[in-house]
Amino acid sequence: LNELEIIQKKTKLLSKPRQMQDLLTTNCNIKCVMCDVRKTNYNLNDKYLKAIKEYMPYLEKIMWTGGEVLIYKNFCDLLEMAARYDIQQSFITNGLLLNEKILNLISKYDISFAISVDATEKHLYEKIRNGSDFDKLLDNLKMISTYSNSIKKLDYKMAVVLMSNNYIYINEFVKFAIKYGFNAIMFQQYISYG
Repeated sequence: LNELEIIQKKTKLLSKPRQMQDLLTTNCNIKCVMCDVRKTNYNLNDKYLKAIKEYMPYLEKIMWTGGEVLIYKNFCDLLEMAARYDIQQSFITNGLLLNEKILNLISKYDISFAISVDATEKHLYEKIRNGSDFDKLLDNLKMISTYSNSIKKLDYKMAVVLMSNNYIYINEFVKFAIKYGFNAIMFQQYISYG
C-alpha cells in the first residue's frame, strides 16, 4: 500500500511509514564549531515516543539522531525495542561516550553507526570539537577496532565535515579510517547559513 500510494502521488496516505529518522535530543557533551543543533533545547517527549512505538511494527529502517544520541536517557531501551521488530537501525555519534555496554548492543542487534571525526590530530580535532578529548576518541576507536576484530565485525563509518580548516587533510582521513578499521568515510561539505 505504501509503494502504491507513492506511485500514485497521493498526498493523504493510508499506509504507515517504513522508514523514520528520529531526533532524540539536541543536548551534546561537546560544542562543535560547525554545529547549530545545541541552539535549541529539545528532548524526545512522551507524545513523540508513543508515536515512534506505534509505528515500530511497520518500520524497516530507523535512524537515531541528535545532538549526541548517547546522552538520551533511554537510548539503550530504544535500541532494544526496535530490535524486537527487526528494524535496521543506525546512528551518528561523536564516539566519546561509547562503552562496552553500547558495543554489545550494537553487536547483538547489528546496528550500524558513524563516528564524527573532523581532524586526525589532537590540536585541530579539539579546536573543531570544543570540549572534546582526542585521546579519549583514540582509546574508544581502539576498543571498537579490537571488538570488531575479535568478537564480531561491526559496521561503523567515519563521518567528516569538510571545512576550510580541514579539507587539505583528506589523505590523512583515509589513512586514519584504514588504521582504525572504519568500513567507509562519509564526507560532508560544511555550508554556513550565517
